[in-house]
Amino acid sequence: MRVVQLSSIRNFGTAISAGISRFPLVIVAVAVATACSITANHIDSPPLDKELVRVVFAAAFALPLLIASAFAGELFPRGRFLFHAGALAAAFFNWWFLRGLGNWQIHTMLFVAAVSIASAVPGLERSPPHNWWRVNIGTLNAIVLAGLLALFVQIGLHLAIASIQSLFDLKLPNAFSDCIAICCLFIAPVAATVMLPAARGELDRSQPGFAVWGRLCQFAAIPLGFLFTAILTAYAVRIAFEQKLPDGMVALPVLALGCYGLAGRLLLEPWRADKRWARAFALVFPVFPIFSILLLLSLWVRIAEYGFTFERYAALALAVWLDLFCVLLLLRKNLSPATAPALLAALALFAVFSPLGARQVSFTSQSARLEKLLAEPTPRSAESTRRLASAAEYISFNYDLPVIEQIVGKLDIPADSEGYKIFAVVRKKLALPDLSGNGAIGSKFTWPDDQPVPLGNA
Repeated sequence: MRVVQLSSIRNFGTAISAGISRFPLVIVAVAVATACSITANHIDSPPLDKELVRVVFAAAFALPLLIASAFAGELFPRGRFLFHAGALAAAFFNWWFLRGLGNWQIHTMLFVAAVSIASAVPGLERSPPHNWWRVNIGTLNAIVLAGLLALFVQIGLHLAIASIQSLFDLKLPNAFSDCIAICCLFIAPVAATVMLPAARGELDRSQPGFAVWGRLCQFAAIPLGFLFTAILTAYAVRIAFEQKLPDGMVALPVLALGCYGLAGRLLLEPWRADKRWARAFALVFPVFPIFSILLLLSLWVRIAEYGFTFERYAALALAVWLDLFCVLLLLRKNLSPATAPALLAALALFAVFSPLGARQVSFTSQSARLEKLLAEPTPRSAESTRRLASAAEYISFNYDLPVIEQIVGKLDIPADSEGYKIFAVVRKKLALPDLSGNGAIGSKFTWPDDQPVPLGNA
């Protein structure tokens, strides 16, 4: 009689228990976030709902920091508790002090900083070659596999819920939203966490999970990088021949070239020594500063005309980050790849906490622009009116009511109003036109009630 071996199942269970024991605080954070999200789906209390969403935001911010602290604890065991305490303190700061959920720019930049810190921590260990690469690529593999698993489970649960409702005539309110919360906030993070690699170990390039990223660069990132290089070279020749400044849309291909070049540079690190195509593509990324001149010129034109916004500030910060990393690569050939996420984390924190941060610079620019336009004599031109409405809309959607009232005066609206409600009151007070999606003045047409609508000949 043949005995069925269950060693693979035991190994899988061992891997899950080991992953949970390595990252217990991560499991707690995603469980709390899932419970808060499901509770928010079933209550009808806006204040409580807002507090629960704040907890979800704080847990999302804490997730990469807790992973970073676990990695740091594996590399430096003596400081394990100190690293975890720092991550929890940062999460508490995010929950306690960032009460305004409308400050999405701050939440975005803090999350970018947290993810960058988690990416940079494995680079602190230099003794095994390519340790940073092994951990980060292993993390990418874990995220991809966990996303596929969560999607597979979500589709199955949605089909099951639809079948139960149809076959048994049952009403399951919020069942689909609860299912999404469970799959996205619990199953996917937990599955990715238990598959995360160890913070220290040797690299085996022959593993399929690692080799696939080399093939991805060889057949996708490298051709796209050369494509964007050719596009930008042709565009640079064109504007030089026409003797005009670059268009604002040039930011898209320039940043695409920088991101593809940086991704290729980092992903191809283990193959640069013995693969000619990897060495050839490594020469593309250092030329980014030349093309970034086009980006800086286009941003200068747009900022001079329309002022700073968060998007323009972010584009400028990305250009500075890529340029700075290129310069460091040229100065130090053996520069650690962990320098890239470390620089990004530093820039993101600078953009949040510095007096020259994104929100401060954007508000100073847009408020000065708004005050200047309001001081113009009336009647204003159509272009001035459009710019005034655009500046008022930006400030209304991105800043709190007391800040807005410092510019436009007292507004008869509750202090916790949403951005679109604030802008509606501001637009009415300043007698501004409506704006279409592209920033142009919108127009609405209604047929007079006392006249028949011409339908034409049938």
